[in-house]
Amino acid sequence: MASKTENIDKLFRRFDKDGNGRISADELRHILELLGQGITPAEIGKVLREVDTNRDGIIDYKEFARWAFGGPGRRSRKPSLVPQMEAAVALEAAQVSHADSESPFAICATFSYTGTIKFWDLKAGRQIDAMGTRTPKNQRFTNVEDDIKLAETIKNPHKANLNCFAIDWDCRSCITGSEDCTLKMWNFHGNVQRTYGSATHAGRAEVTCVDVDWASNRMVSGDMASRLQIWRLDNSEVQHTLQNDDKSGVRCLSVSWNQGRALCGAGNLLQMWDIKSVQAAPEIPPDSLFRLSGHQGPVVALLVDWAEQIAMSASADKTLRRWDLRAGVLLQTISTNMTEITCMSGISPGLRLVAGDTEGQLKEWDTKSGTCTRTLSGHTDQITTLSSMHKDYVVSGSRDGTIRVWSVMDSRCLRTMQNSEVAGGHWVIGVEAVAEEALLTPTFRTIDAGQFDELPTGM
Repeated sequence: MASKTENIDKLFRRFDKDGNGRISADELRHILELLGQGITPAEIGKVLREVDTNRDGIIDYKEFARWAFGGPGRRSRKPSLVPQMEAAVALEAAQVSHADSESPFAICATFSYTGTIKFWDLKAGRQIDAMGTRTPKNQRFTNVEDDIKLAETIKNPHKANLNCFAIDWDCRSCITGSEDCTLKMWNFHGNVQRTYGSATHAGRAEVTCVDVDWASNRMVSGDMASRLQIWRLDNSEVQHTLQNDDKSGVRCLSVSWNQGRALCGAGNLLQMWDIKSVQAAPEIPPDSLFRLSGHQGPVVALLVDWAEQIAMSASADKTLRRWDLRAGVLLQTISTNMTEITCMSGISPGLRLVAGDTEGQLKEWDTKSGTCTRTLSGHTDQITTLSSMHKDYVVSGSRDGTIRVWSVMDSRCLRTMQNSEVAGGHWVIGVEAVAEEALLTPTFRTIDAGQFDELPTGM
């Protein structure tokens, strides 16, 4: 039979997810979730103040052991939490094992607002590695000392927070767009391969969205100057700039590279562009094909079935709208019941989709009938991003600092992972997941997208 010390050792290692020898506030939140206790920030702070006797902001091994055994003194000691912790850990392990057999996802990448890209093994429920993409000035990261050392050795990072990303799993590269008005290409070793645009250019504007065709070496970005800009991945200078009619900024974008079409949400409008001429005759500027009006607020999310020529748009006016892109007409307006949708994903947007909202809920919508068919709860703050769907599974990221793997069909959360030790400002702005086990290789690392020297492609 294991001794009390061995039991505490196992529990401490189990809860110390990053292996740094201490329990952080977010790791404490996970413990309290397992124990079925309150997990509001106030309640977490209360427990932390009780357990953290030396007031250094974290729980070390001795403090954890004292807490788990019920407290410091015999008279004031509470019942031991060890049996409850062990039972909760065993139940979680059984649930995770079952979830692993269900979920098709093997790995995902998360992009945080403050500039860290992390890679996750979704089967093991652990972070593989991470990289930073911006200067951590006045920022607290998971490991402050490492970030300071990193800042001293790398150059040419993003100078402001991230807004958007695109990723190529085959070539192990990603593109990030930032508030600093630039885009950067990274390899998975954390090296900048190229910077697009200039943070000091007179016509600069905050980059808000990006779509990349890695096979043809092309990219389209949208910005807050309400422009679409077309780039070649091997050239840092913009190839074409397309000015949308609504000047209040592009917030979302969908491109069909096969059809040579780009649809964007610019202010309250949807605007379609013909970009196929760029490949055939780069000197000829693309044409605007049509505009779609009807929303009474900014269009914040798009989901397009290019094969069926059906688009779904979500707006700050708290509606979903379904459009026929062949005829350029509105087919349906769906009220979202006073909830603002922030992101969407789906295999067939003309029939059904899932959407995240400002209330932290994930909802499945039947777009034919205009009804919400399922509500998935779990996040405690706004859902900011959804991965592409694989069958009936999707990964979500939130301002609460977590990512969650969902089985939409039976409304279950299969796994929850903490993206950062500090949730404030470190929320997830992008997530993408893949099913290929072959991608679980040692080539992944955490990227800090703001401080790496530019290196040749493939380094």
